[in-house]
Amino acid sequence: MKLLVLALFIFASFSSQAEGLGHCYKAIEKHITQAIAHNLKVDSIYNELSEGRSHSLSMTLVFYERLSILAVKGIEHESRMYQEKGIALLCDELADMKDLPDFQNSLPENLRPTIFHRYNSKLINSKLKASLQINDLKKAYDDVASDLYELESFPNQLCMTRHILESIARTLLQTDKHREKARNLELPDPINTVKKFISLQRKTLGLAHNLDTKAFPLQRDGILLFCQDVPAIFWK
Repeated sequence: MKLLVLALFIFASFSSQAEGLGHCYKAIEKHITQAIAHNLKVDSIYNELSEGRSHSLSMTLVFYERLSILAVKGIEHESRMYQEKGIALLCDELADMKDLPDFQNSLPENLRPTIFHRYNSKLINSKLKASLQINDLKKAYDDVASDLYELESFPNQLCMTRHILESIARTLLQTDKHREKARNLELPDPINTVKKFISLQRKTLGLAHNLDTKAFPLQRDGILLFCQDVPAIFWK
């Protein structure tokens, strides 16, 4: 009888834990879908503020976001096995779109960027590729963190690039915890799934940098396109 009660307790505990991660199902796709909805919503506002200069940039971003939904389907499927066991893989990593900053029509002149920072996105891309090939997640995180600290000196520009780097750093920060939980549950090491996710992100850095370059004239004029359209990510 005691064994039966213990078994029922363990089953109930596991079921409760798995059900608690129901929000993780297709978490990346949900996040991107919410981002698309937001960007379509604010497109007309930016378009009016910029006198038509922002629309093509907003639609380009939405186009890339729609493509990314297709790109993440495989890793979403891989992560589901871990989520069903109570490991919030590729779920805890994501920021909530509800945590966007308050929308501003115009940034005060004293806070507007004046000179575009020539950030080398190709260099961090190659560094990440090399580190991931040898599973050196610490070096990967340190390199990304170093670049993020550099970008802190250049606020209100390079916002898409910064967002992707923050997401990569956050993912790397969560990985050891997920791997340890997987080991304890005798599940396969999730590192390959994590690496696939980071690789997808790092491959978008060039696209993000291109958008940031084109958005800078608007940001210089006080229009915070992209900068107030991404939630803060806790990566430190």
